[in-house]
Amino acid sequence: MMQAWKDQTVVSLDVQFRATDRLSLRCGASFASNPVPAEYLNPLFPAITGNHYTAGFGYRVTHRSTPAAAFAWAPEVTQTNAAGVDISHSQLNWSLNFTHGL
Repeated sequence: MMQAWKDQTVVSLDVQFRATDRLSLRCGASFASNPVPAEYLNPLFPAITGNHYTAGFGYRVTHRSTPAAAFAWAPEVTQTNAAGVDISHSQLNWSLNFTHGL
């Protein structure tokens, strides 16, 4: 699968706010250009999302243990490939984790 993509510029901003001694809130945004030229856009690999928005939190249960959750969303974008086919793509992801230090 030929992938002669263009260079991409990405600008991101992320912040974390410690709401309490135990609770940390996080959010962010990432803005990018689409690197996939229409002649190489394949419906099996539509990597055309550009902007992403994130949010999450961590809660320190003990000095060493912190559960956390995160959410990421890339709004739907549509591009027409060289064959004239419209391809749309969006993403919605979430994660849960638990860290425990030694």
